[in-house]
Amino acid sequence: MASDTATTNDPFSQLFSQFLRVWNYRPVTSWRDFFNPQFIINSNTGDVGVENDVLATVGSYGKQLGTIMDALHVVISASKLNDLLPADQRALDRFQSLRKDVDAVVTRNRPNSDHGLTEAEVTEFLDRLQALGREDPSAARAVGEQLSKGVKNLAQAAT
Repeated sequence: MASDTATTNDPFSQLFSQFLRVWNYRPVTSWRDFFNPQFIINSNTGDVGVENDVLATVGSYGKQLGTIMDALHVVISASKLNDLLPADQRALDRFQSLRKDVDAVVTRNRPNSDHGLTEAEVTEFLDRLQALGREDPSAARAVGEQLSKGVKNLAQAAT
């Protein structure tokens, strides 16, 4: 009888029952992630409905953060940043590095997706062009000439 009282008054059992009450289980099968399972536990129980609705209708946390990062990049690009304190410049440098790393991961995981050209893709292309130049200089020159003509055509179309 003492064990029944201990079980019903146990704060951990109450926490667990609360957790199960707001549990949101949406199974997704992906063999790619078979050895890399990920679990998201949302402890914001007061807004669990809102959180789940935003994730289901607006997009994942990654999509939301990507949109914020893109917008912040536009603001930073349009700002005059000459008078920044060194700590502020380091913060912007960390942001730009984070953005570049995220772009590289997205590009690596979605090579054929319909998105604009990223800085990471341009950097990777230039690295590959330099490697081609070491291996086959004439082929690298041909690609460089093609690229130069394309850039000139873009400039002419913009004017």
